[in-house]
Amino acid sequence: MNGKSRKTAVWIYLFIFLFGIPLYAGQPESKIKRKRLGEYKTLFEVYQQIWSIADSRPDLVHLSKIGYSTDGFPIYLCVLGQDDGQKPAILYTANIHGNECVATHMALAILRHFVQNEGKDQRITRLIQDVSIWIVPMLNPDGYHDTVRQQLTYGTGLLFRKNASGVDLNRNFPHDPDYHSWDPRSGSNWLELSPNYRGEKPLSEPETMALQTGVLDKRTFDIALGFHTSGGLIVYPWGRQPEPCPDDALFREVALAYQSEQIHYPYRIHQQYKWYPVIGNINDYLYEKYGTLSYTIELGRPDPSNAPGMQKLSLFWVSNVRDLDREIENNLQACIRMAEWAEKLHNSR
Repeated sequence: MNGKSRKTAVWIYLFIFLFGIPLYAGQPESKIKRKRLGEYKTLFEVYQQIWSIADSRPDLVHLSKIGYSTDGFPIYLCVLGQDDGQKPAILYTANIHGNECVATHMALAILRHFVQNEGKDQRITRLIQDVSIWIVPMLNPDGYHDTVRQQLTYGTGLLFRKNASGVDLNRNFPHDPDYHSWDPRSGSNWLELSPNYRGEKPLSEPETMALQTGVLDKRTFDIALGFHTSGGLIVYPWGRQPEPCPDDALFREVALAYQSEQIHYPYRIHQQYKWYPVIGNINDYLYEKYGTLSYTIELGRPDPSNAPGMQKLSLFWVSNVRDLDREIENNLQACIRMAEWAEKLHNSR
């Protein structure tokens, strides 16, 4: 290939990568969707799963709407069992970044596992009785909906990491204004075009405010897990500064317990700042304000070179694993173990 042809090819590939073109013309729509989206669900299919699980055990699952997204999609909360406000408590949240669809499916798997095994598995039954379990399966329905819609339509497309107002919700939590960073990923700037734009002020977005008023103002949690992708990491505070937090050794001990339950491959453990600085993130906020041991679980190790054919160009598969069931299997028992750790921490205080 001569220089001119190579340059033309590069521009064609760049156009496909950024804007997407139909890759399966002439095939039935159902087959196209199956190839493009794999095991992942649309936003409304996710809602249907939440409703179905809750309807299967109305005595066990307390389903409520804690708010609405910028585009008006509901944000749901599932609380398992009876909560007297005194029990140990764990919070699972997912999909604060819209393009990280694995996260929501992980949260749904945890919800489903607890519900389907209550009354059948002694360990699960006891945990639901003794630990308050709160699950928010999707914090950013706007970004999730746009990501999946783009993938279904084109088989590739743009990133919809932020909400419909263009705010990175994991930079929108209250923080000390004295902390700054030159790293563009930190959220320490006010550039609206940045993928990490933090918004006009903390809790400016309906999604973060919904979590605050619908969850955090009502309950203090011993442990919180927030599901993201990617990279195979267990991340904890501080994100704002390089110095370790006062409970650094405890954070690492609990993270090692999570790691020990992973059956396919263990994730690496990092203080957030040593990966890259993040200001206004939920982990620092929950830890500093409420004393919660709050972790980011960066699910999977997505490698777009593993995708078939033209799907190698898709940003969807850069952010989401191909083998969703395997990734869930790798983390499910580790997530259940964290409910036991919530109990252990609560009883030691």
